[in-house]
Amino acid sequence: MDWLLALLLFSLALPGVLAMLKKEPILIKDTGGDDIPYFVRLVSHMVLVVPSVLAGAWLYKDAGFSAPTLSEIGTMTFLISLLCAALHLIYYYGYLVKVTDKKVIAKIDRARQIVGLDTRVLYGGIVEELIFRWGLMSTLVWSMNKWLAISDANLVNWLAIVMSSLLFALIHLPGAQQAVGKLTLPLLTYAISANFIVGICCGWLFWKSGLLSAIICHILFHIVWYGFEKSKWVRPQEEVYTKSE
Repeated sequence: MDWLLALLLFSLALPGVLAMLKKEPILIKDTGGDDIPYFVRLVSHMVLVVPSVLAGAWLYKDAGFSAPTLSEIGTMTFLISLLCAALHLIYYYGYLVKVTDKKVIAKIDRARQIVGLDTRVLYGGIVEELIFRWGLMSTLVWSMNKWLAISDANLVNWLAIVMSSLLFALIHLPGAQQAVGKLTLPLLTYAISANFIVGICCGWLFWKSGLLSAIICHILFHIVWYGFEKSKWVRPQEEVYTKSE
């Protein structure tokens, strides 16, 4: 177990957890949900973050991954990151916005605006990568290498990428349902497939380049989307919210 690395990664995750804890009550109030005590929300995040950080620090070497270093970041990191963001923007604005009621889209946009860019970057870009790539993928690859007779390392890594990406997509469904009230088939398809694509891109980068590349991909995904949604030519500004601030 690399305890120093685990401590550093937990320290990296903490700002995102604290940022999300600050925004959650606003989201809950805005969507009419029941209030959840701060301590309960904190524990729920720690139950995911702490084991993930520890599992990754314990298993990453045996799983064939490397410790995070700046040298892993290269041209491919940014190319995949921008491709991931572009595919999502085309999917969201080119398809979902056109087939979904404007009031529903406004609810989705409002929830995203409440969360804010800072929390999307710190929690989505960092905490989620520590959970689903660093922790989960390391555990999946290690488990398959230990318990399954699969000699093809590429197949093992791809299975881990697909499984972690699917779980990553499914875990976003409760939040999506809370934001809109009811998930229609287009919304359900979008929520699963869009997050699945992000998971595939980040998972592949984690495998090939390392944790920091996966984090950069997820962060750029949110930054590009944030910049695009602020463009007034995307949609008339009055359609963004169903009610005034």
